[in-house]
Amino acid sequence: MFGFFRGDPDELLKQATVLKNGGKINEAITKLEKAYRAISKGAVVYGVETYLRLPLYLQEGNRADEAWREFNHLLMHGRPLIGDDPCTLPMSHSTIYDKMRLFLQREGQPLAAVGYGMGSYYASILGLYRQQRVDELLARLDQDNERLHVTGLLKKAKAVIMVDKVLAATAPFKKSVSVIDPYTVVSHVCAALGQSTGFSKQKSCAVP
Repeated sequence: MFGFFRGDPDELLKQATVLKNGGKINEAITKLEKAYRAISKGAVVYGVETYLRLPLYLQEGNRADEAWREFNHLLMHGRPLIGDDPCTLPMSHSTIYDKMRLFLQREGQPLAAVGYGMGSYYASILGLYRQQRVDELLARLDQDNERLHVTGLLKKAKAVIMVDKVLAATAPFKKSVSVIDPYTVVSHVCAALGQSTGFSKQKSCAVP
């Protein structure tokens, strides 16, 4: 029975939380990685939020470059049993991009964070389109609603004056929501704001 609990993903995830709350961040990271290995051997699907704990823990442990690589790994490759339904995957990507936004804000790059915030916004538009959630989709595509969202992101960067630049960068994507590439949205918005899409603790302008 004790062997079972040592390999139980939920128990390992709880232990990681306890370690983090106790200030033992590196031990918490190790425990998370052990939990992920246990998950990969099972059959239960875990949401993307479970896997986003790792890059956020890495950032808290002053391992920002590793955290950024983990975010990108999640976007490009996912994780075992994370779920890859094409109707819901964009929503997972939306969540990842939003955490990347938060990461960049914490790292003192609020303008670059706006690009990832808009990547999250448009990933959710793609998800709503695929799920045929028409009312929510139309609300997201509404120009006034998008302006409010962009303004909120730019306030954190103290750059509200650039709202029209961001809206001009995203406007073309409204014409073909069925084939939106959220990372292309990120790239266009970051370019409009004079920012790189990449991150490096040593060289913040580096592109992965």
